[in-house]
Amino acid sequence: DDTPIAYFRRDRDTGVREEVSLSEYNNLPRRALYRRDPTTGAVLGEVTRTEYLSLPLAEVGPARDFVQADIRADVENWSSWTPPLQLDSSSTVVMPLELPSPREFLQFRVFFNGHAASTMRLDSLVVEFSPELVSTAVGEVALASDPNPVGGVLAVPSGVDTSFVCDILTQFDEDDLAGFRGLKLTAFPPPVFERLQMGDPLVEVADIEVEPIAEGFHVFFPPVTRQNNQPMRLTFRLRLLEYHTPLNAFLLGDGDVPPHPIVAGNASAEVGTGSIHIFATSATPSIKALLSTAVLTPNGDRINDEVAVAAVLTQFANEVPLAIEIFDLSGHRVRELIAAPRAAGVYRETWDGRDDTGARVAPGLYLCRIGVSSDIASTTATQLIGVAY
Repeated sequence: DDTPIAYFRRDRDTGVREEVSLSEYNNLPRRALYRRDPTTGAVLGEVTRTEYLSLPLAEVGPARDFVQADIRADVENWSSWTPPLQLDSSSTVVMPLELPSPREFLQFRVFFNGHAASTMRLDSLVVEFSPELVSTAVGEVALASDPNPVGGVLAVPSGVDTSFVCDILTQFDEDDLAGFRGLKLTAFPPPVFERLQMGDPLVEVADIEVEPIAEGFHVFFPPVTRQNNQPMRLTFRLRLLEYHTPLNAFLLGDGDVPPHPIVAGNASAEVGTGSIHIFATSATPSIKALLSTAVLTPNGDRINDEVAVAAVLTQFANEVPLAIEIFDLSGHRVRELIAAPRAAGVYRETWDGRDDTGARVAPGLYLCRIGVSSDIASTTATQLIGVAY
């Protein structure tokens, strides 16, 4: 299909809709005439008016009146628009297109904004593409501890560092397909690689190279072609911060070959989600305080001289004021570590056992308080820290 629009006609009597071409849609309304099998009575197909009038009585089928129905976006064959690339000066820009799957057609649109005195021109538009790495690549994600969740929906608590598995199945329909030698996995927040398994039964792959990137990681391994193609399982960790977290998974080829998207599907009998989306069990905003140590000993021996404080904010759709503070047990604030607006995420600060003036605090118990304020409510989380010399 060379157009991202799907056109439908509707049977005036039954209301049944079916997709038609643009030219046929433009010729509606019209009456369609059909021939019937004289033995079974089954409707065989549409015939012309001349053919219909010459049919034996036993072969005369129904006449149906079709009218124009709705026009929809063809979501089965076309992806949504990529995020816009905005240019405000003369330049040459290269933008990779990470489409959901190999497609036969591409569609571009360019918008020019200016005034009557402006001169705007698009000098050239070049599209570079390469053959697909495999015929199909499907994946599905599940909890490592529960690969077959009830109802097939993957839902986990927010803010908890959790292990997941992503089973991947690739298919080669032709011998000359290039194959792949790596995987790319991205999400928000970035997933962390744990291990890669291949084969049936699955065996951990030792000869790998893991490359962390800002949005996740790459993992490279010996090339996979049609001759040695086999099931794969990627295990990774992720701390869910939003209600819905889609995973973006790709096969990687050699050199500058564009990545091949992995789409949701039935990749294995052991995983029962058929999806690459993760959902939270609750959409309620929450925060969590995590400490690297419960006892701070700032005596200069490089052992627990500082405590790392992590604030985990989940289910916050917009930025909210975040404060991380240290209080003594009388309620007096001794140190403010951060006071700034933050969105959902994990934010880390350190405390070295000194107050806001730079002086060392007295030994004893202190309270680390993490607080956020939103339009709905204020939320806090606290942890005790012991200071000893």
